[in-house]
Parts: sequence; structure tokens; C-alpha cells
Amino acid sequence: MKKTIVLLIIAAFTLQSCATLFAPKKNTLSVTSDPSGADVIVNGYKMGKTPVELSLAANQTYTIEYRKDGFVSIRAGRKVGDIITKAFVLGDLAERLTLNFQAKQNGFIKVAIEEADGKPIGGFSDSDCSILTGDSLEHQVSWNGNADISHLIRKHPIVRLRFKMKNSDLFSMRFLPFY
Repeated sequence: MKKTIVLLIIAAFTLQSCATLFAPKKNTLSVTSDPSGADVIVNGYKMGKTPVELSLAANQTYTIEYRKDGFVSIRAGRKVGDIITKAFVLGDLAERLTLNFQAKQNGFIKVAIEEADGKPIGGFSDSDCSILTGDSLEHQVSWNGNADISHLIRKHPIVRLRFKMKNSDLFSMRFLPFY
């Protein structure tokens, strides 16, 4: 009888120790939003749209963002107008620019990339930009038929954008790498 109790106690301690060896190394996180369809970004990487379940390492810290485009916009009326951003640093992965926009009847958007002081960058003026019309969640902007802006980072690390707009809404802009 004493041997059985001792074996049970030893087995109990052994199984508890084994349980820590086999503990889950990942945790599941359910991400929802109302309304659904928000982008879920974890440490800067798009991981899907809500609702989504994420499998994350248990021993790390994460920055999780929700983004739902279309709730706020910069709106241009019947007359052509310019919107100019503050100067900002182009990130290492800024290889192309995409816009979420809607241009109504006779509307358009054009984008210029300028130096921080407003001087035009050759090949990236609004006259070089392809006219954006219609409705798009992620339209790639191009200048003279080319969307690649990766070479700007070396010569023009700090830039600003000038949006020329008419009868249109600009919901968001994103700089992305080529995949």
C-alpha cells in the first residue's frame, strides 16, 4: 500500500513536470470588429481581415492594429484643389504607393512626390502621374507608367505628397513593398 502511494506521488510530480515541457508555445487570439472587414496588422504585417484567429508565440510582445478604410476621407468638390501632406521619412519598404479612393463623375486624383520644401522631384510631378478615376480599395499609383519608387529613398529620404483632386474622396494611402 505504501509503495502504491509513493508511486502515485512520484507519478503526479513527474506528470506535472512533463506538462510544462509540453505546454503550448503559441496562443490563439480571436480578433473581431464591428463592422467586420478591418485589416489586422501585427508588428507592421497585415495578417488578415476581421474576424480572424491569430496564432502568436506565447513568449513575445506584439503591436496589433485595426484599420477600417472608408470611414473618413479627404473630399474634393467640383473645383480642382491640392492637398499637401507634411514632410515625412520614406521607410525602407516604401517601394510603391497605393490609394483607397473614389472618384465620382468627372472626378480624378493625381499624386506628386516632392522634396520636403515643396520642390518637384523629376519624374514624380502630378503631370507625370497617371490619372486615377473610378473606385478602388488599393490602386497602385504610377508616374510615366512606372510605380517603382524604391530608388527615391537614397536621394530623397524625406518627402511630401501633393494630391491634386476633383470630385473625389481619398480614404487612405499606403507605402508598400513589391511582393
